[in-house]
Amino acid sequence: MTESRNVAFIDLGTNSIRLLIGSIEEPCTFTLLRKEKEIVRLGEREFGENILREDAIDRAVMVCRQFSQLAKTYNAAEIVVVATSATREARNQEELIERVKEETGLDINVISGREEARLTYLGVRSGTDFENKTTLLIDIGGGSTEIAVGDKEDYSGLWSFQIGAMRLSHKFQKDKEIVGDSAYNKMKKYARTSIGASASSIKKKKWETVIGGSGTILNLADMSFRAYGGKEGTIKYSNLKKMSATLRSLPLEERKKVPGINPERADIIVGGTAILETIMEEFGISELRTTDRGVKDGMVADYLLEMKECSQNGMSVREASVQKLGKSCGIDERHAGTVVRLALELFDTSKESGMHKLSDDERELLQYAAYLHDAGEFISFNNRREHSYYIIMNADLLGFNNREITIIAEAVLHQSKKLQSSVNPQTVLILSALLKLAESLDRSRNNVIKSASLQKDGKVSAVLKCTAEGDATLEKWGLENCRKTFQKAFNRDLRIKIKQAEKQ
Repeated sequence: MTESRNVAFIDLGTNSIRLLIGSIEEPCTFTLLRKEKEIVRLGEREFGENILREDAIDRAVMVCRQFSQLAKTYNAAEIVVVATSATREARNQEELIERVKEETGLDINVISGREEARLTYLGVRSGTDFENKTTLLIDIGGGSTEIAVGDKEDYSGLWSFQIGAMRLSHKFQKDKEIVGDSAYNKMKKYARTSIGASASSIKKKKWETVIGGSGTILNLADMSFRAYGGKEGTIKYSNLKKMSATLRSLPLEERKKVPGINPERADIIVGGTAILETIMEEFGISELRTTDRGVKDGMVADYLLEMKECSQNGMSVREASVQKLGKSCGIDERHAGTVVRLALELFDTSKESGMHKLSDDERELLQYAAYLHDAGEFISFNNRREHSYYIIMNADLLGFNNREITIIAEAVLHQSKKLQSSVNPQTVLILSALLKLAESLDRSRNNVIKSASLQKDGKVSAVLKCTAEGDATLEKWGLENCRKTFQKAFNRDLRIKIKQAEKQ
């Protein structure tokens, strides 16, 4: 990296939208220039129907526009946007995504709950001393709660639960006034049930210290310090019990006046308190310390990790996540590597020939689809495409947004299924056609084809030229089954030329 550049990061949450603007400098450091936060209540009255309200979308678009303009005043070369619980659960999420794109030019990346937990871990780790201890991290958002376990080197577990301060408050605290014992106990029961079977796997991690983040936890820590003293930035379970009794006994207007509680958070603080109290009880936590770091800071840390010059092992988070999934499924790594090589050769040569205009981003997705195309084979050979699709869609691949994961999965599935893509039909069609060719070129799994190129051949045809070392009979046979898919993707007939490499 030869010079610094400014980058902006926007975390589009359920309750608030956060902005960080900073300078990326040598050696892979981030210098903060500006940070902002606006409460927009994107998830207001969403939960249950999973529909974002029009007024909530309006507020989110307005803040995104303001943050985009602010980033431009800092000459931000890039603006990275992620959306979490409220957006990923909304059936009308495309309305928000499209409006933000049309009115601000920003592209929203909707991330999974587990990816949110990973970013939370990265954000906390990047600015918090873990004291060489395995640490349990808790982040209570508006719509979901993320838990991570890890140390200063790496995480060992990531979890996301559909319990958030806004979600529980709206579900059990209809009038936002005094919360009786019955309603509060229902909140805690709901939280405990949501954590459910994951509790045992979390307990097995044997952490030594606990750190909590998010507005809910920071507010409660401030309230605790003002009311009971002790060490600032900590919450004891014994004090939390007393605070919960106080907060739920007060009507909303009185709750707004409690020292340490942000008035804008007063209507959902009881729901957040119920979640934290449940977690501390479930895992036997007597005390935790707090941090103001979270997803937004994790976005910065992840951005730096993805930069090749900042990578310590030469492998990005995305590559490592895909490789881990492939290994766990027992894929034939030699075959997968050959298919990746051939798929990328076909992508590059067909692009050079003017057969498509896909970008390097789509090229990378093809690489991962090629690596994972047989992920479902260990379940059933005959239905391996369907199984691979399901595995990829549900594996919570880290470093990807939901759209990217869908394209990877659909590129694998569409090799054998005539289905309409749910995200980008033409992209999926082209990637699946190239992947099908690449897989056929290693049908024998003997790495016979040493090079492949795909080029225009007149106005209505294309020619696939390959160099082989050894018997390519199975490869030729497999390629015959690719013609229809190829014609549909490129509107061209396919001619095939395979020659034997000259012996040295």
